Amino acid sequence: MQNIKEDGDAVETWLESKHLTLIHDAKLPKSFHSARWKQGYNPDLVCVSSELASRAVKEVLDPIPHSQHRPITITIRSVLQATTVPFRRRFNLRKADWLLYQQEIEDSIPSIPPHPNSYTTFTDLLKRSARRHIPRGCQTEYIPGLSETSSDLLQAYHTAYHEDPFSSTTTELGEILLNKVGEDRRQVWKELIENTNMTNNSRKAWATIRRLGADHTTPPTLTTVTANSVAAQLVLNGRSQTRRRPTGEYRRTAVSDHPQPASALTKPFDPEELEAALCLLKPGKAAGIDDVLAEMIQHLGPKAKSWLLEMLNSSFIDLTAAYDTVQHRAMIRKLLDMTGDLDLCQVIKSLLNNRRFFVQLNDKKSKWKAQKNGLPQGSVLAPLLFNIYTNDQPLPPQCRRFIYADDLCITTQQESFHKIEPVLESALQEMSTYYNNNHLKPNPSKTQLCSFHLKNRDAGKELNISWDGHKLLNHPHPVYLGVTLDRTLSFKTHLQNTKAKVNTRNNILRKLVNSKWGADPPTIRATALALCFSTAEYACSSWSRSHHTKLVDTALNDTCRIITGCIKTTPVPCLYALAGIAPPHTRRSIVARDERRAQESDMRHPLYGHTAPPSRLKSRASFLHTVPPLQSTKETARTNIWRVEWHQLNTRAQEWMERGITPTECLASGHDLPWPTWKTLNRLRVEQGRCKALLKTWNYHTEDTCGCGAVQTMSHLLECDDAPQCSPQDLAEPTPSAVSCARYWQNDI
Repeated sequence: MQNIKEDGDAVETWLESKHLTLIHDAKLPKSFHSARWKQGYNPDLVCVSSELASRAVKEVLDPIPHSQHRPITITIRSVLQATTVPFRRRFNLRKADWLLYQQEIEDSIPSIPPHPNSYTTFTDLLKRSARRHIPRGCQTEYIPGLSETSSDLLQAYHTAYHEDPFSSTTTELGEILLNKVGEDRRQVWKELIENTNMTNNSRKAWATIRRLGADHTTPPTLTTVTANSVAAQLVLNGRSQTRRRPTGEYRRTAVSDHPQPASALTKPFDPEELEAALCLLKPGKAAGIDDVLAEMIQHLGPKAKSWLLEMLNSSFIDLTAAYDTVQHRAMIRKLLDMTGDLDLCQVIKSLLNNRRFFVQLNDKKSKWKAQKNGLPQGSVLAPLLFNIYTNDQPLPPQCRRFIYADDLCITTQQESFHKIEPVLESALQEMSTYYNNNHLKPNPSKTQLCSFHLKNRDAGKELNISWDGHKLLNHPHPVYLGVTLDRTLSFKTHLQNTKAKVNTRNNILRKLVNSKWGADPPTIRATALALCFSTAEYACSSWSRSHHTKLVDTALNDTCRIITGCIKTTPVPCLYALAGIAPPHTRRSIVARDERRAQESDMRHPLYGHTAPPSRLKSRASFLHTVPPLQSTKETARTNIWRVEWHQLNTRAQEWMERGITPTECLASGHDLPWPTWKTLNRLRVEQGRCKALLKTWNYHTEDTCGCGAVQTMSHLLECDDAPQCSPQDLAEPTPSAVSCARYWQNDI
């Protein structure tokens, strides 16, 4: 493994010295599949010049018959690619005649009775009036960010591209075109980063990257499952195992008709509430299942709003009298026992009744299905209702449980495996009785067992436990709430998986750097914090004291190299100082200390008031024993710790600070410069780049002399007679002379 790592570093350094970029996508299939080792590899590396990297598209085709190889194709596209969408007419709301639209609805609405059964007639009226007074059209091909001023330039570029795609004229026109289009695309990406929480999922970021960058390399989805079969299975999952009639208290209606004091939940909606709700509608959003846009509702007249208000009030009253299923009745009864509020129970009951759904798979929709049991997936209220429904779960003796929504973890601590097995089997049997009585379906096939201990001689020993006749599988690395556990709780496997996730998200940064609209230092830094660092720090308060955290640190080092444009030989402390991001171990320690503060002061914390057991092993750095609570804000604590470590661990700290490399949580000065200039400026600051002296040291160049006759070191570049000169102190600002020097050398180093 050490030789493989060294070879990879050598290839990366060689690519850097030759101004080449590796074209690779981790999501593409492997180009070689070994029949002997039953594993795929990528022995074929594709490299292009840095100028063509943003336009090169790599594709791995189907395997060659009777061969272990797959052919690879490289396509050099034009700088702008049109996005193709299916033909569907859409309303142009900017050219809508809202006065005529409103007047037509006002004239027709009195003939429609304000009842839920007339809602379809009401929506048909809205859509019919919209088609008459709002222009519609469809543009099957479009280029995001293209304005009218740049359309003529695009036409000239296409003419030059078809004549010679690699000529200097084509390249120059492409640069000018990208600069004009890039500003609008950059603004779209900034809004996505600022307004979207991508801690748990980067799918929206990838979709925006593909849309703005015209990346059509989405992997094909091949499945034999139909949408109707998925919908039918969902209905089966909601059926109870027991078909007996309800008895006892559950046979009666959970929500009685006893008089209750008036509350906000029982009074009808008033016009002020309707107006407030209409103001909260967000324009520009997709239509719902009724195909009515929010703008159509917001531009209704007084009569239409009055009709809508009466319809909503009548539907609210009608839904409370609908029939409920046994499972819903049991949940409503538990909710009533907990809150004592019949009005609240009526509202919840109306939300669960008469629900229908369809499944969309591979652009095909299933038939409508009625879901009589269960809770709506994806809603905010569903986890809370499920917790209320299962709040009376029994706690088996000698066990401890951890519950998050529908994820239940049962633990026990014993002296031997033989004592653990009967305790857990008894606990599972007790849970089965509870599930059957409450019409819940346990899934033994997805239930996993894992033992945590430090006895290496019993590392391969498994628990022998059955649940309802199914033997449970022992899993060496179970995943609970996104954290992969292991036998010794070293979190090695979890950190390996986290490293792979960060490396995948680093591909987004590389795509941004290779694009005109994304190559902006503040934009790249914001993207790195939202995608890479948030993923690397998930649940870090539990694993931050592991000895394997360096796995994640390596991936984050690459993240900062992408932000700053520095090469691999750059000192790691300089990477984080230039990027304006505190080192990973500092950020993790502050997160853990903040979690400890919440554990001591917040009564809602699961470990509030928990007393730590006596520590037996010094190597087990437990959370409660080793993490002190945070006494200040996280930003202040991060900066203070970072500055202390900066001066204690770095012998060149003062020299770096004179060049503008300081431990502060903001980008180094000059981040408003164009990306190539900013990258060169950082390489001059850290004295690491593709100068001839370093290239000769790395055995990639035979000569180390500059054009002026002196040895071309990084420090010599600042004082070369053939180029603009500046001092190391000028790099801190940077001054105009430093900017001129960086621009002169940006294509060489």
